[in-house]
Amino acid sequence: MAQMARMTLTLTLAVVLMLVLGARLLQAEGWSAEVRARVLKDQAEFVEAAATAIHWFGDARGLNPAAIEDYIAAERAQRRASVVAGLMAADLNADGAVSAQEVARLAPALAPQTRGRLIASHALADTGGDGSVDAAEMTLHSGAEALRLVSEKRAEVLHILMMFDLDGDGWVLLDEVRSAVADLAS
Repeated sequence: MAQMARMTLTLTLAVVLMLVLGARLLQAEGWSAEVRARVLKDQAEFVEAAATAIHWFGDARGLNPAAIEDYIAAERAQRRASVVAGLMAADLNADGAVSAQEVARLAPALAPQTRGRLIASHALADTGGDGSVDAAEMTLHSGAEALRLVSEKRAEVLHILMMFDLDGDGWVLLDEVRSAVADLAS
């Protein structure tokens, strides 16, 4: 009888703990229905994003808010570099600017998707409307593209990783994310 009471008490405490942890996740400030839905929509993608962030910019303790900011900045830097590299690949005369003529000469040698991306990128970057994209225009365009490709919405999803810090130590481990995503799904 005493063993049954202990088992009942243990099960009750486990259920209460699960409810408290689940409530913390669902009630957390900034945890919108949209973000919850996104996490639940593709749990594997979310866990993969968490694993990438944790193992790229985290350390043995996991991931903290500063590391998340570094991760977002690094993703945007990679996007900026990719945009500039795409445009600079068309700088056939190596003068540091890319003309519409250079793009037209290079475009036929590119795969259709790459060709379209180059032509569109050049047109968007040419803010002066003179048919040429200089370094300043490339910088502006690549910055805008980085923000478009690694949007604030994407950054928000990375910031919500900190909501998975269930032990409140300021660090998120992949095990915490996996466990919390599984709890959300159930």
